[in-house]
This record gives sequence, C-alpha cells and structure tokens, in this order.
Amino acid sequence: MKLLGFGKEQWREIFLGIKHKVNFFVYLNRVLSAEQMKEFREGLEQKLDVSWYWYTIHYERKKIYYSVVEMKTIKEALILDLDKIFFEYGHYNRAVCLKPIIEAAKNNIPVNRLAKKGFGYQQIVEISNWLIKGIDFVDYINSNFDVNAIRDIGTAIEMGIDVLYYCSYHDDYLIKHLALPKEIKKAIQWQKEGFDVNKYIREGYRFKQIEEIFLGCQLGLDTTKYVDIEFDDAQMRQIRLGLETDINISAYAKKEYTALQMEAIREGIEAGVDISKFANPNISADRMKYILRRQVKIKKSNNS
Repeated sequence: MKLLGFGKEQWREIFLGIKHKVNFFVYLNRVLSAEQMKEFREGLEQKLDVSWYWYTIHYERKKIYYSVVEMKTIKEALILDLDKIFFEYGHYNRAVCLKPIIEAAKNNIPVNRLAKKGFGYQQIVEISNWLIKGIDFVDYINSNFDVNAIRDIGTAIEMGIDVLYYCSYHDDYLIKHLALPKEIKKAIQWQKEGFDVNKYIREGYRFKQIEEIFLGCQLGLDTTKYVDIEFDDAQMRQIRLGLETDINISAYAKKEYTALQMEAIREGIEAGVDISKFANPNISADRMKYILRRQVKIKKSNNS
C-alpha cells in the first residue's frame, strides 16, 4: 500500500533526507523512483548542485528527470567540479555528453582551463582526445579553430609531421594564420605519398613553399632550380610553371625579380617576344606587362 502515493523505499529516502537535514522537497515527487531519490539525497548531502539532474521542456512547463545511471554520471562530473559549459551542452543528452569530459578530467586533462580559454564542448573533446595520446598543441591554437582543423593538426603530428617545430620557427604560426590547417591537410597527403615534409620544415620553408616543391617533384621537374629559402612560394610557382613548359628559366629565375616580374618575363618567353626590352629588375611588373602587350601586338601585326 502506498501512503500519499509514495512507496516504502521512496518514504525511506524522504525520511533519510529529513534525518540528514537536506532539502528533501527537491526530490519529493512521486514520478521519481526510490533510486533516483537516493541520487538526489546523496547529491544534496555532498552539497552538489542537483538542479542538473533534470531539464525543463519550457513550452510544456515540464521537468524531465534523468535516469539513475545518468544521474550517477552527472554526479561524477559535479564532484570533479567541471565547468558549467559541459553541463549546458547537449541538454537532453547531458550525461552522454559529459562522459568524454569526465574521462579526460580523470586523465588529468585541464578541461576547465580549456573552457576558460573559450573553447567549446566539441573542440575540448577533440583536444582532450589528442592530449590523452600525449599530443599537445593547445598553446598553438585558439577557439577560432574548428573541430576538423584541430583533428587535422593532431593527425599531422601523429603522422610525424613536425608541426610544432614549424609553429615555433615561424613565431606561433598556427594562432596567427587560420589558413594553416588547410595547408596541414595537404601536408598530410604529401606525407602519405612518401614526400619528406619534415626535411623542408627543418630547413625553415613555409608550407606554401613546400607545396611548390612537392608539385615539382610530382611532375618530375628539376626542383633544384627553385628550392631556395629566399624564393617565396609565388616566385617558386613562376619558376615551376616555366619548367613545366620547358622554357629557359635562367632569364628570370633570380632573387632580384618579384613573382609578378617573373610572370611577365615567363609570359614573354612563352610568347616568343624579345624580353630584353623589359627583363630588368628595375622595371616595375606593371611596366613589364605593358611592354609585353606591345611586343605581342607588334609580333602579331608583323605576322599578319
């Protein structure tokens, strides 16, 4: 027989709440099982915020209580004093969402510190997975990096690509250049294809320069013609394009030319005009282009 709708075990939890001087009214609800009441009572005794044990469907003005297993998970998270961001995420699946964070906290991952740095739930789960593996790049990223970018950075490091050396050498490049994860994604592919990415990282090349070297190697070109730390990626590209069309690049593969000047000279050689009219580092790229257009026009009129 139930008294006031409560069963024997439920009354036991109510009386224990009175005995231990906790606010038993919090769990004085017939929809709660005795086991759920027990979780509430023990949480109150431990001075935990048991309001996380339910969520509210506002449009129905209805409280939905978590199961005993879910309450135990939430209690574990409360005992670990996790940041409230983790409790707020997932709402209906709060306990499920807390599990990876609890696991990370148990592995001494500073999840609360990550939350304070502005990282969201999914970012923290991804970072934690890498930290558990011993791969730490937290100081080189910020909350602007999405989960996929974080995963790519971790994957690259796991594959042996020396991303952290790259970042240190180029002054915390990850934080300042959000485009880098896209470059890292390419580097992962280069590494898979047997290209020695680390060789060039260690020599101080940037990823865009390394990409030009990789493309040249893929095409079987003589990359020694432009593998030079003093050539930027745009200059390398112009030399590579010249090698692809098998022209004499010696006329412009020089450090004193900018990439745009190189482009004008390369196009002049490919067009078969007299580049001596403008192949001079003291002539601006715009002026070179102007002379080139005139030269091409004259050549066409002479051939007609």
